[in-house]
Amino acid sequence: MSLTLIYLLLFLVIAAAFLYLYYVRHRPQDDIGGLSTASLVFLVGVLIPFTAWVLYEQGTAKDRLAALGLAVYPGLGSSVGVATGGLLSQDSWVFRLDDQNIDAFMRFYANPSNTGQWQPASDTAGIVVLVLDERRLLISGHQNTGMFVLNRSVSE
Repeated sequence: MSLTLIYLLLFLVIAAAFLYLYYVRHRPQDDIGGLSTASLVFLVGVLIPFTAWVLYEQGTAKDRLAALGLAVYPGLGSSVGVATGGLLSQDSWVFRLDDQNIDAFMRFYANPSNTGQWQPASDTAGIVVLVLDERRLLISGHQNTGMFVLNRSVSE
């Protein structure tokens, strides 16, 4: 998980508590309109839940990769960003490589013993393409990060 996002979440919670205590509990004489209420609603209703969701997605990213049937590369660090996509599109995960060895990362996933039931579908340099049923998984590495992109349908 990103330490920056943890600090951001902590800051947002403190800011929301301050807004609540000052503008709701204290009720200053100078009414600044609905700005204080809107700020509090935006923090509590949008920013705090979104930041918590991103942290959750980062924390469970390796588990979701393992749930696909892949072995998790030993040098795979923390997740960067958040998985994207949805039920009808593709999912993607980006991880830091703690060992900063992209070649070893690519060799690890080119080895069939680490990919479970996924079958290699391409031998393109710099990209490992694996296929299972109607799904295609592209694995690539760049600048000390490892990226996984899951397409739900090979026909796409």
